[in-house]
Amino acid sequence: MKKITLILLAFFALNCGAVSAQNYDSVSGATQKADGKNMNLVQFKSALEVKSKKLTLSTVNEDGTPNSAVYGSFVNIEDNVFAVNSIADTKTTKINVMRTKLAMLLLVLNEKNEDGFDGAKVVLKYIDDANKIANYRSKMEKSSEKTTFFTVEKFLSYR
Repeated sequence: MKKITLILLAFFALNCGAVSAQNYDSVSGATQKADGKNMNLVQFKSALEVKSKKLTLSTVNEDGTPNSAVYGSFVNIEDNVFAVNSIADTKTTKINVMRTKLAMLLLVLNEKNEDGFDGAKVVLKYIDDANKIANYRSKMEKSSEKTTFFTVEKFLSYR
């Protein structure tokens, strides 16, 4: 039993170390369909409009552990600017985003969309410029201090 436990611990340690050492620049490609075509920003915006989807925003805690939260919407404000309406400054997700300036969005569609994609993994960059934030808020029908703005930095492989 001790040997099995030791083997399992070694397996987890090796795999977790490889995952934590990898940053988004080392991940190849973009969100892809089976035929290898990559998602672009226009297709991503279209995928966000699908009603039957799940959105998970992930960050990294200060101690290196993962943090993930499910959100109901990720709204396009203009070109490459998106908003999430409900991330309070006291929430772990927002604290991590303000510290690292990055987050990962996982978009999962219940069915393939018209472009053939069933989801996307997207690296987001946090917008912290007060003037830009005020401008983006003015363009929204509903926003609050909890509204958080991002740009898409990179599409990652989704498999």
